[in-house]
Amino acid sequence: MTHNMAYSVIIKFLLLALSVCTYSCRLHKPLSAVSGYVNAKQDFTLWPDAGHIPVCWEAFDKPSFAPILSLSEGGLPKAYSVSVGALNAADVRYKFASAEDPSCEGVDGYVSLESSSLVVELGELDAVTLCLEGRNADFVERLKFELRVSDFSLGVDGKGATRIFPPTDESRKVVETKVVAEFARAGLHLTGWQKCEDSSSGIRIKVGYEGLDRTQAIGRMLDGIPSGMYLNWGKSCGKDVSAEQCMTNTALHEMGHAVGLLHEMNRPDHDECKKDQTEGKGEAKALLLGPYDSKSMMSYCRDRNVEVLSDGDVAVLSDYYSKPIATLFGSGAAMSSADDAYFLVGGQGIAAYRMLVTTDARECLVESAYGISQPVSQILTLDLSSLPRSVRVHLCVLGQGAAGEWQPIRSYSSATWMRSEVL
Repeated sequence: MTHNMAYSVIIKFLLLALSVCTYSCRLHKPLSAVSGYVNAKQDFTLWPDAGHIPVCWEAFDKPSFAPILSLSEGGLPKAYSVSVGALNAADVRYKFASAEDPSCEGVDGYVSLESSSLVVELGELDAVTLCLEGRNADFVERLKFELRVSDFSLGVDGKGATRIFPPTDESRKVVETKVVAEFARAGLHLTGWQKCEDSSSGIRIKVGYEGLDRTQAIGRMLDGIPSGMYLNWGKSCGKDVSAEQCMTNTALHEMGHAVGLLHEMNRPDHDECKKDQTEGKGEAKALLLGPYDSKSMMSYCRDRNVEVLSDGDVAVLSDYYSKPIATLFGSGAAMSSADDAYFLVGGQGIAAYRMLVTTDARECLVESAYGISQPVSQILTLDLSSLPRSVRVHLCVLGQGAAGEWQPIRSYSSATWMRSEVL
């Protein structure tokens, strides 16, 4: 028995065992993803009510300061040059401590710092106390610094952070309005958007000013996770991208993950983006829906000044949540020299399917190219021996729901791999 024959027998045996359990034991279906690229396990990924997906904001952190204080050189004798970087502060103010308010805690007397620096002249004094106050939508934080003639430098030695999107309720509202409108186009309604309580469920958004934007899970597996989504409002998306465009673009991308989308540029059939994180293998437990979308908000190669989901994003999300979607589990790998392959077709409520094997992905959008309807209880066996080597193979599937409705062809399910030379 050759290696390939042994491999085929093992795969077929495993799939037969899985088919018995999948259709008799009613185990969870394999994971898949939308795109174009979604998490395939719909019962774990889809929010149960697309008309009400709860979202809340976690409180901003307290403002923190990174002041750089040094004696001025030349020009002004006995003067300090103070550069202030403030994290999580929408407004920075200052004043000098007095006999009436030596602790800087009094609310009166603070003046807004119009730029990120000021010069403090000590004159005949040996020392003064500089009070700094940072404000955002949730907190006020006050600190004080002693400036002495006998010192050369004080404070934190380093570059202060630059704020590019202020931590205010107004900023939250800008992001909320645009994100809500875009996902409503796909029939998904993101509701709530109030301050999170300890017991709040749904998508909990944390905003900060350092680190990477991220979600801690995909789809409704995020439900109730503290700081399940993190947005960095202290970064720049490029010199030609405004702060508002940058933050909205990022929020749309991360919310895509929160409703079930994976990274478009990780699809094994991507044709242009050079930021694939999987070395062409695709993401584990994922399903391709529809053709690769170069304009998808879920790609790292997207335009950062765009504040809308692509038409492909909207179509796939809409179908993923409201139409029959076939899922695939099988022996297709990123690259294979085998002359046969085996797959199981499943999906929530899927009773039958039609399929197409091709080396031209464009054919997957031609409904007449698909074969006759087959029941999902049968293992799908593919004979690839007539196909040339060194080409990409596409298995495209349309599922039929129990009520007779077919999966929209614009969001066909597929698996793809390179047919390599025999080693």
